[in-house]
Amino acid sequence: MPPEGHWRTWVILGGRGAGKTRAGAEWVRAQVEGSGPLDVGPATRVALVGETIEQAREVMVFGESGILACSPDDRRPVWSTTRRQLCWPNGAVAQLFSASDPERLRGPQFDAAWVDELAKWKKGQEAWDMLQFGMRLGDDPRVCVTTTPRNVGVLRSLLARSSTVTAHGTTEANAAHLADAFLDEVRTRYAGTRLGRQELDGVLLADAEGALWTSKGLEASHVEVVPQCDRVLVSVDPPVTGHMGSDDCGIIVVGVTMDGPPQDWRAYVIEDATVAAASPLEWAEAAVAAYHRHGAECLVAEVNQGGSLVEAVVRQVDPLVSYTSVRASKGKVARAEPVAALYEQGRVHHVGSRVVLLDGVPEQIGLAASARDVARHFRYGPALRPNDDPSYQYEVQAFQGIGLRPYAPCHINVVQDGGDTAVSWIRRTRIDGNAWVGLDVPLGEASEQYLVRVIVEGAIVRETVVTSTTWTYFTGLRSADTGGANYQLAVAQVSEKFGPGPFRSVDVAA
Repeated sequence: MPPEGHWRTWVILGGRGAGKTRAGAEWVRAQVEGSGPLDVGPATRVALVGETIEQAREVMVFGESGILACSPDDRRPVWSTTRRQLCWPNGAVAQLFSASDPERLRGPQFDAAWVDELAKWKKGQEAWDMLQFGMRLGDDPRVCVTTTPRNVGVLRSLLARSSTVTAHGTTEANAAHLADAFLDEVRTRYAGTRLGRQELDGVLLADAEGALWTSKGLEASHVEVVPQCDRVLVSVDPPVTGHMGSDDCGIIVVGVTMDGPPQDWRAYVIEDATVAAASPLEWAEAAVAAYHRHGAECLVAEVNQGGSLVEAVVRQVDPLVSYTSVRASKGKVARAEPVAALYEQGRVHHVGSRVVLLDGVPEQIGLAASARDVARHFRYGPALRPNDDPSYQYEVQAFQGIGLRPYAPCHINVVQDGGDTAVSWIRRTRIDGNAWVGLDVPLGEASEQYLVRVIVEGAIVRETVVTSTTWTYFTGLRSADTGGANYQLAVAQVSEKFGPGPFRSVDVAA
C-alpha cells in the first residue's frame, strides 16, 4: 500500500520477484480509477517510463504483473500500439516513454508517473530531470519508482530527498508466488554474495558503482600454493585479427578441486598465459604449450570470432590435443555476474596472479576532431604508486576516437509519395542493440540527429540535418537541386562528441 502523508516520490526497492511490478501497476490503477468504472480518479495523465519502450510495454503494460493483467474487465484500459498509450474507460490516459530517449519527455505534462528500474537507466539523471519538469498537472503530482537497488547517482540523490519515501521488499518475502526451482537456484548461487544482497534482498550497496569485484575480495582470494586439482582446463579467447594493435588473446589456465558436493568445489586460476599482438599460429602455440605445461585435460576456445577455423589452427599445432568449443550468447556483464558470485562465496582463488580490477571508473572520453590522430605521450601504472615508480610504462599513442563514432544507418528506403520523395532508414546503436523485439534500438547519443546529403555526379547539391529517421524531399526542391537527373541520397548519424559517422547511400532514378 502507498504510504500516507505528504510525499512527492515513493521508491520501492526490491529483489527479483519481490512484487515490485505488481505494486507499481496497482498504484497506477489507484491513481486513475474512481469508485465506478467511468468515474475519474486522482490522476488522468500518467507517464509510464521504462529503460526502453519494449521493456515498458512488455513489463509495465503486458507483463504478468502489469497493468492489463491487474485490471478487471470493466476497468481494463485499451492499448493503442501506434500512440503507445493505455486509455481507460473513464478517459484517463497513460503514455509510454523510453528513458533512453529523454528528449521525448520534453513538453508533455502529467499528474502521475510510474518509473520502472530507474537504477538501470543509462541516461538516468537526464531522463529523470526531464520527467520532473513534466510533473506539473493537478494539485499533488506524484511518482512511483520500482527498481532493483543499484548504487548509482540518480538513485542515491533521489533517496536523500526529504520528499521521498521508501519501501523495501525481498525475494524471500514473495516466495509463495515464485517457483521452487527458481528459489533453489538463486539461493544456491547467490546467497551471501554482493549480487544476492542487491538482487534478492533489495539492499542498496555502497560498493563502487558497477563493480562486480572489489580489491578486498580479490586480495582475499589469493593463495600461495595450488592444491592437487581433479581437473585442469585451458581457456582461449582468440582475437579477430593478429597484428599490432589487435586485442590480446586471452589464455587462462584453471584448475578445479571436486571434494564433496558441488557447492564445496573450488577453482584456482593457475596461470595467465595471455599473448599480445599474436598471429593465429602464435596464440595457438601459446595455448597448446600451456595445455601441456599443466597437464590439462581439455583446451576450451570461444568461437564467436573464427568459428571452425579456431580448431583448425589449434590442430595445426597439435592434432591430438583435447579440444572443445563454446559460443558466447550473452553480454559480458551477464556472463561475469555468476562468476563474481563464486568469488564472493570464496570458491575461486588466484595463485600468485596479477589482477587488473575494472571498477566502473574507466569511461570513454570525448576526443575533439583536432585531437584525433595526434601523437600524445602517456605514462601508466598502478594508481597507488608515484608515476616515477619502475612499474610505470611509457608509450606514445595517437587515437582516432572510433569508440565515439556512431554506426552508419541501415535499410534506407525511398518511396515516391505523389510528387514528393519519402526517405526513411533504421538507426543502429552501440548499446543494447542485439534484441529484435522492439520498434527501435536505444538511441545511444545525447540527441537524435542525422546528416542527409543529396549528391549529383559526385557533387553535394543539398545537405540538411534532421532529428528523426525520416525525411521528405519535396518536388520543388528536388527539381531545383537535380535538374531531373539521377541522384544519390546519403545518410549519416551525428554524434555530439564525434560528429557525423559513416554514410550509407542509395541511388535514386529521376
